[in-house]
Amino acid sequence: MAIAFSCPSRERAYSVSDHFAGKVTTCKDCPTRMVVPDAVGEPEPAAPPTPTLPRPRNPAAADAARYLKEAERLHRRRERQAEARKSEPRVGLVISGPILLVLGGVGLMVLAAAYVAFCVLVLEHINLRAPVVMVIAGFVSILKGLMGAEE
Repeated sequence: MAIAFSCPSRERAYSVSDHFAGKVTTCKDCPTRMVVPDAVGEPEPAAPPTPTLPRPRNPAAADAARYLKEAERLHRRRERQAEARKSEPRVGLVISGPILLVLGGVGLMVLAAAYVAFCVLVLEHINLRAPVVMVIAGFVSILKGLMGAEE
């Protein structure tokens, strides 16, 4: 025997088998929860309808709102990370301008010596214009670095 009942909110009619008597079900048209009545008598008191959030009328607006909320959350997270980086002690070697000038001058002199050695050993002749210019530029760079000048 079938049990006939209807949704109290939408008045949609349902018909279910006897073994569903006393079970809780949900309306297919709305979120109303209801108890299937007994085959003979009245139904048990209906469970109060579950509150639902209103659906947005424009799905694109809901997506945009979700996107903005996520973007704001990421922005706050990046700000916290930046603040944490500012407060962390710096570890590592910091090379300032004068030290770079000295290292660059030494590098130029080493490069000039390597050029002279290459010319003597491989090419068997030497052109002293380039190594002399490199040694002078290296010497000037070393002096500027020792005096504390910035480029």
